[in-house]
Amino acid sequence: MSYSNLETVRSTNLTTLNVWLCNDGDFNTDIQKAEKYLQNMGNFILSSVDFTPLEFAEKMEVKLKRILGQADNTIQEEKLNDCINKIENYKKFLKLNLAAAEKKANNLIKQYENVTDIKEECLNEMLRAKPKLHRARNLFIKVAQQADKSIFQRGINSYQILWDQLSTNLKIFKDIVKKYPENQLALLLHDHQSFIEALEDGKIPLGGELGALALQRIFSEYPQLTVRQKVSIATLIEKTQIERDTHCNSVALKSEIIKLQLYAQYCRDNDLPLVAWIGSARPVFSMIADHPGEGAYLNCDDAKWSPELNSTWLLIVSSMGYEIKLVEQHYPKVVDALTSGKILNYVSALIDEIRPFPKEFDSQYHGGDQPTATPQEILRLMSIGCKAKKNDDGSVSLTPPKSWVAEDYRSRKIKGLPQKHNIGRESQDVGVSRTRRHSVSFFKGSAQPVKKSLFEHPGESEEIRKNEKPKL
Repeated sequence: MSYSNLETVRSTNLTTLNVWLCNDGDFNTDIQKAEKYLQNMGNFILSSVDFTPLEFAEKMEVKLKRILGQADNTIQEEKLNDCINKIENYKKFLKLNLAAAEKKANNLIKQYENVTDIKEECLNEMLRAKPKLHRARNLFIKVAQQADKSIFQRGINSYQILWDQLSTNLKIFKDIVKKYPENQLALLLHDHQSFIEALEDGKIPLGGELGALALQRIFSEYPQLTVRQKVSIATLIEKTQIERDTHCNSVALKSEIIKLQLYAQYCRDNDLPLVAWIGSARPVFSMIADHPGEGAYLNCDDAKWSPELNSTWLLIVSSMGYEIKLVEQHYPKVVDALTSGKILNYVSALIDEIRPFPKEFDSQYHGGDQPTATPQEILRLMSIGCKAKKNDDGSVSLTPPKSWVAEDYRSRKIKGLPQKHNIGRESQDVGVSRTRRHSVSFFKGSAQPVKKSLFEHPGESEEIRKNEKPKL
């Protein structure tokens, strides 16, 4: 059966992969896809979606052995056998390390669920709208104070600390906040009364990084709410089904943790740098296509992606000691704010990039009425203590403090990866092209005007996945 006949099925990255694994299409195309996945162990591990890399290997092996009899010549047969031999070698590594990766994934998920259960308890206090104004906040802070217990508790603590910093500096944002009354970041930085009114009007969502920070502000200012406001906030939480924003899909989370553990072990065994990529859709997919296996990335089932899963993935990557590379070149003033190490400087730089609400004014940093995906991810990473540095190739990386990396997977003797030379009209430096202002040399340029979908997170951008994903 040709998988071309199954196009009516909703196309997500998981369904696309499953259709390819379970059905036979053009013989040469099947070989090319297999060779792409099998370029190296790292790329193979990261290409798996929803099932473990070992299951991926077994499914691919079954497919390749099934079509082996269709080979028309010895060249095709040799290519297939080469792919099958690679899979056999990969399976040895995966069988050796999968059990440990699954055990660590289960432990992390248990820690995650403990913290999200506390969030739920706090939210339930708000839903009851009882006059005990301090109870929910104190319960939440109790978890935050145990930040040394897990990366997820550290995440709560970090947003509490961040909000404490912002709350004492709201005056410096006063003018620009009034200038853009529809912007969600601006609304978040309003005075107490305006913030509560924006919440009651449904102008501030409680999902994503901004939503997490808004929720932290609610907890922090809960004692100041009137009884009427408490009832109003409780109604908002109930109607928006906030539990969907405070929990992520456990199947997708476990799959991603296993891949991160296996990829980290692969890098350590082979003395490779431990790198993760974050950014918006097109640059991330370009990196995957041009530098397969050189960086980890969130690659869950599209249908299971959520802002909470993305945020949790960032926390786990940080706790494992990954160097987190931004796959876009950023404005100089934003880079300066990042490398200053002061999160207030970064928030100020982000505020300066706010644009008017109409969508034709979308920019690298703001889309519609809120910051785009990458700036919010950076906000999360800086809030937990990650420090930014500018690399020789012009990119920016964030690294976690060594003191709280749970298990350091980084090799002590890193092999240098070959750099591509990009020679522009004004420069012969390695890495950075001065002829393109918004991308470093290993990123593909984009047409102007730029579509809004460029700035979406890869997991949200169905248009990018459908039309502009790397060819396999």
